[in-house]
Amino acid sequence: MISKTSPTTAIFLSGGVDSAVAGYLLKQAGHKLLGVMHYHWPESRCCSTAGCANAEAVAAFLGIPFKSIDVIPEFTRSVVQPYVDAYLQGETPNPCTDCNPRIRFGLTVDKVMQSFPAVKTVATGHYARIQKNGDRYLLLKGSDPTKDQSYMLYALSQTQLERTVFPLGELKKSAVREIARSQNIPAAHSPDSQDVCYATRGHAQFVRDYTRGQGLPPGPIVDDHGKELGAHEGIYQFTIGQRRGLKVALGEAAYVSHIDAHGQTVTLSPREKLYHAHMAVRSVTWSAIESLNQSLRAQVKIRYQSEAAWATLTPAGAHQVHVKFDDAQFAMTPGQRAVFYDGDVVLGGGIIDAIIFGT
Repeated sequence: MISKTSPTTAIFLSGGVDSAVAGYLLKQAGHKLLGVMHYHWPESRCCSTAGCANAEAVAAFLGIPFKSIDVIPEFTRSVVQPYVDAYLQGETPNPCTDCNPRIRFGLTVDKVMQSFPAVKTVATGHYARIQKNGDRYLLLKGSDPTKDQSYMLYALSQTQLERTVFPLGELKKSAVREIARSQNIPAAHSPDSQDVCYATRGHAQFVRDYTRGQGLPPGPIVDDHGKELGAHEGIYQFTIGQRRGLKVALGEAAYVSHIDAHGQTVTLSPREKLYHAHMAVRSVTWSAIESLNQSLRAQVKIRYQSEAAWATLTPAGAHQVHVKFDDAQFAMTPGQRAVFYDGDVVLGGGIIDAIIFGT
């Protein structure tokens, strides 16, 4: 049972090794724990019925109470529907960056704290760090550069950062695996989660299933000059920079360079045509700073697995930023997130809105 007065940390358990070791480390440090999992999609790789059973097994091993929180309606409305809409609009979304502030660290934590007033902090197995600097909480990269997840967490608010701890932030993944093995933690050999957790058969099949095949018009595939090369069965199947599965040929390596939702047209180009230095970013939120009032030098990641590249950020209206890279970047993709860094510190980020041509 959870005491109504003794301060408690809610540890998010997925049944995987990272959250399990995070819980183990907190318990060893003397934290009073409540295991929590948000149940958001029946066929999810993690937060599903099977995942709930795995998470409960980890909680039992740790000797802590466990609570599952059903957030399917809210998750569908705030994460899944925008994910599908983005593909239908010719963008490539990143749903984890929506889920984290809206559901995992937002709605779910609010529900837990309402039900269990003793819960004062929350913890997860993310590879990231939080430091307080004056009156602000800073989100930093995890110490293991191969596992850093700060990109996925860029939109967490100051309130969310204040009440969160990341026990794995200073650790390497190899050390986490070793702790799990040495302590016989049930999730010691569980594989790392990859891709979108609920789109278990790929994003294109998920969109088809979710829409029941409605509103997915076919269209032409063209080259840079507008010459028709073939046809496709829906723009939702494509992403900028895609090379495989195009089923047409240019006579040289061809990549998706543009997706026009209005005309349902997919354009293919040689690789060199996909390098650009300017982009517009919308829905920008700031973390380490309150707002951006003048141009700022920063390092920018345009996708989770990309290297951060130097650029100049210029405010371009409410929650909008113009990014000018020092060196042209390959396959900047509308819908993906651009995250801004000052070294290890996350400054903020937003949604790539458009490539700016001719500047």
